[in-house]
Amino acid sequence: MKSTIHLLLLVLTSSVYAQFKPLVPSQIPDSLRKGADAVIQHNLTQVNILSASKMIVTRERWVTVFNNDGRSALNNYAFYDQGTRIKKLEAEVFDSFGESIKRYKTKDFRDVSAVDGGTLYSDSRVKYFEYVPQRYPFTVHFSYVEETENTAFIPRWYPFDEFGVSIVQSRFELQYPPGTGIRLRRSNLEEFGVVESKSDQWVTFELPATPALKYEYMGLSLNKISPSVWTALDNFQLEQVSGFAADWESFGLWNYQKLLQGRDALSPETKAEVSRLVAGATTKREKAKRIYEYVQEKTRYISVQLGIGGWMPISAEEVDRVKYGDCKGLTNYTMALLKSQGIESFYSLVWAGAQKRDLLTDFSCMQGNHVILNVPIEGEDVWLECTSQTLPFDYL
Repeated sequence: MKSTIHLLLLVLTSSVYAQFKPLVPSQIPDSLRKGADAVIQHNLTQVNILSASKMIVTRERWVTVFNNDGRSALNNYAFYDQGTRIKKLEAEVFDSFGESIKRYKTKDFRDVSAVDGGTLYSDSRVKYFEYVPQRYPFTVHFSYVEETENTAFIPRWYPFDEFGVSIVQSRFELQYPPGTGIRLRRSNLEEFGVVESKSDQWVTFELPATPALKYEYMGLSLNKISPSVWTALDNFQLEQVSGFAADWESFGLWNYQKLLQGRDALSPETKAEVSRLVAGATTKREKAKRIYEYVQEKTRYISVQLGIGGWMPISAEEVDRVKYGDCKGLTNYTMALLKSQGIESFYSLVWAGAQKRDLLTDFSCMQGNHVILNVPIEGEDVWLECTSQTLPFDYL
């Protein structure tokens, strides 16, 4: 009976929002047009967690674009990999009078590898459509459904994707079986008048009409000032590897036992070579410096993001053999070399990028996009960027 009600709620909610009728650009209130490059008329994200190993995500988005700068607000792409399948992918473009001018079915979307030049191999791909406007404004309806076995990354709700984009309506719906160990982290909801509704099987968040946020030089980043909801499961699955992360201690234990343990073995020949390398060094700091420079001279950065390899480092022995690795592999390799000489170090997840960004210490979940190495020496934290062949020792 509960399952039937749960399914009925999903169908009713989907049908209601499928009937959304967009405004023609001239009908959008001046308060939302002012200072906006684009207006998100309707943004719906539905997340249906069926179990710790299955999740269905439905996305629907109506965006009106006023100028060239607003085209980035379309978000006209869908990422997938071996563990994620994209279904019901479609888009439609409307002119300033609300008349349809172009439709895209699944076959019309481009399907390309989602990797950069530094990646040797990855199973990450992206489907997207290309539209070059003849005139502004125009409106795009974009929707798709994704099914995945990975529940380590539940979509996070950030109604504001960027500065300079107003919102008519944004809604996030999360559905889950009763008794699911699910955790939510809410931020800046009251300040924006976000309405929350919930039961023991679902929770929804809805942002009312809100003008565009204005970029301020040297101001806070968008993810700090905009409303957001983060979601995580206590029991999750990542590329068919089960995990438990109710807090940071359990998350760290899982990360060590499932992704790192046993991957620091080195051959006797390599250990002997490193011992000769540090011979004569009188301090741990000098030994660590020689080993770091040894890694810089011997290896180069190449990314391999395939399945669990996107989070698990290749073994230290393999890096030693092929002479390359990504941030995970090179950090793990450096850690193994230091360990062979009795120097303790710590594999450290961080956010890397142009803006300083901290991990959320009050919410344990998969975070970060980079790995560096922490080496505590004589009461001081030494930090090593193991992917660079040029950065000096203990410099970030």
